[in-house]
Amino acid sequence: MKIKIIKSIKRRRTVSAKVVGDILEVRVPFLLPGNEIERVTGIFLKKAQARNAIGSGSFLAKRAIFLYSKYFSRKLQNFQISWSKKQKKGFGVCYPKTKNIRISQRLSKVPLWVLDYVIIHELAHLNHSNHGKDFWQQVKKYPKTEKAQGFLQGMEFDRQ
Repeated sequence: MKIKIIKSIKRRRTVSAKVVGDILEVRVPFLLPGNEIERVTGIFLKKAQARNAIGSGSFLAKRAIFLYSKYFSRKLQNFQISWSKKQKKGFGVCYPKTKNIRISQRLSKVPLWVLDYVIIHELAHLNHSNHGKDFWQQVKKYPKTEKAQGFLQGMEFDRQ
């Protein structure tokens, strides 16, 4: 990732950063010492790289394709999967008609095996619109289903 330092005469105390394309733009006060610029840039860079690793839509798509090929015997369907910042209740939602899956941004910090369970759960809705016997048969092919369900129940309990 490229880094662009933008020094501002108007900026006195605060620093900020945002990712624009593949460039991390770091905005700093004009008189901020070079070693301090390096320090804050390093912090922002680590955060941006972590967010891009597990928090990107491309990560979700690659993970979903991998999980679908591993746990589903049907031919891979076209679908879209993305993070949702607005989703406050639940962990994921699938719209079978439009083949859109949204995963709550809250899950970007959970262990990968929990995220995998939620992705598999929502992928199963592409084939089974309800939570019937066939749906659960499909989901329970994932060996950590019960463990992940327990983890998610604990997350919900913690929010109350």
